[in-house]
Amino acid sequence: MRRRFAREVTPPTVDPSRVTIYKSHCVGAGGFGGVFLGHCQGMDIPGGIVIKVLHEAKVRGKEEETLMREARIMTLASRPSHPCVAGLLGIVAKPGGMSANRVPLAYAMLLQYCPGGGLDRVLQPKGFFKTTDADGEVFII
Repeated sequence: MRRRFAREVTPPTVDPSRVTIYKSHCVGAGGFGGVFLGHCQGMDIPGGIVIKVLHEAKVRGKEEETLMREARIMTLASRPSHPCVAGLLGIVAKPGGMSANRVPLAYAMLLQYCPGGGLDRVLQPKGFFKTTDADGEVFII
């Protein structure tokens, strides 16, 4: 029942030309791409935003569906807004897209910026750890 409901949620989409990525302010990176401080025209978010930019070449078929599933889950988790949940502000899913400052931007998630790092950095020292199931879903135990 939950999975069906999550599929019905549509994350807000953002035109890549409204997004400015500060490539000199990388706050995280991995095989998927990078996370950068940024700005989105028309969004005035206290504390700022980060843009999780995925390498376009890495997003094919199943990876695109995984991105959309993560975006749908984050959309559900941030409704109603809560001070302890980083909200998903929107997604970019436009192959060949270009940001306002001419950075290639095909697949990305715009998120509220949370100083201090990711949740896993806070929980691991307390004995929690992150695991992934066969479908690629991440759980913190």
